Amino acid sequence: MKEIAPSGVGKMAFAKADVDKDGTLDTAEYLTIIDARFKAADSDNDGTISDSELKSKAGIALARLLK
Repeated sequence: MKEIAPSGVGKMAFAKADVDKDGTLDTAEYLTIIDARFKAADSDNDGTISDSELKSKAGIALARLLK
């Protein structure tokens, strides 16, 4: 059976996050993706995402995961 990556998570990101290679993402694996995307969007590294950061390419990628 072919696995389909969830919306907002590309095949490569899915495969990288699926550390146990079982074709699914558990909570910890999924949160790893969110954490990486949050850090990428937080360009000033202040631990928050401003409106302008959310409108950046990295911010838009993060927002897609949170829909």
